[in-house]
Amino acid sequence: MEWAVELPVPAAKRAAVLGFAILAGLIGWRLLGIPGLILGVAVVLGSTLEIWMAHRYILTSDKAESRIGPFVTSIEWPSVKRVIEGEEGVILSPFDKPTRLDAFRGVYLRFNSNQGEVLAKIRRLWRSDGATLGN
Repeated sequence: MEWAVELPVPAAKRAAVLGFAILAGLIGWRLLGIPGLILGVAVVLGSTLEIWMAHRYILTSDKAESRIGPFVTSIEWPSVKRVIEGEEGVILSPFDKPTRLDAFRGVYLRFNSNQGEVLAKIRRLWRSDGATLGN
């Protein structure tokens, strides 16, 4: 059983990021010449891959997986110790207790006006003895 969601990115958000990339390139060009132009644009576009590439996540009976272009993060359900709900998404964390590493480990699933559906699917797939959804 597999459940997949692909999240669209608003054109206005892409336009704003492209504008900042061009601005960074112009500043880099002014300061460092052509290498600065390339570096400025590359840094902005590279750090905003989520806006340029499709964000897709897949929930199966074995694991949760998030894909942004060629980059994949996944976690198997037995490794999920906590589910952390936020306004824009949910983090499937491998840590029992809150830690500073929560932002860097686990899998982040972004909502797309489907929060209830995503949380219901996680409840069905996540088999945990201790933690409950919302911790």
